[in-house]
Amino acid sequence: MKPVHEKDFQENGAEDSGRDPVPFLHSKNDNEWIEPGQADSLEKEGRFLITIYHNSNCSKSRGALDLVKSWSEASGQTVEIIHYLETPPKESELDALLKKMNQEPESIVRTGEDRYEELGLEGKKLSRSEWIKTLCENPILIERPIVSDGVRALVARPPEKVKELLR
Repeated sequence: MKPVHEKDFQENGAEDSGRDPVPFLHSKNDNEWIEPGQADSLEKEGRFLITIYHNSNCSKSRGALDLVKSWSEASGQTVEIIHYLETPPKESELDALLKKMNQEPESIVRTGEDRYEELGLEGKKLSRSEWIKTLCENPILIERPIVSDGVRALVARPPEKVKELLR
């Protein structure tokens, strides 16, 4: 079985199981559904985990996901796909990702989005925590895709940049 994406999720009946469809994991090796929150146990078992914060409407995000899926198929490792527009990161989660990227929140703001203008953010000076709160409350403003290996994270633009994380 190939790594999971929305279509796989629906075909495998998880949608009917009453589980929330995002986020979700799939382990190719074990052909099993893994509930959110089990990532720590995967690491203890020596299984690698790549997390992608994905927007299926974005060609760059789809391109990065395709590369991650190919890597997963070849390596047998686990991929977590988080549809961040439906399941925005918590402030602590986004802060941790930014630290892994060694970036400030302003570096991942999509300034071309209508929402950016609607919020009057042009030229505004916000603190790190204010930016993080704004991004979590308005996930459309988060640059995509963000990919993490648990230790490092990056914005995979261009999509080939994701190869820096794939072992």
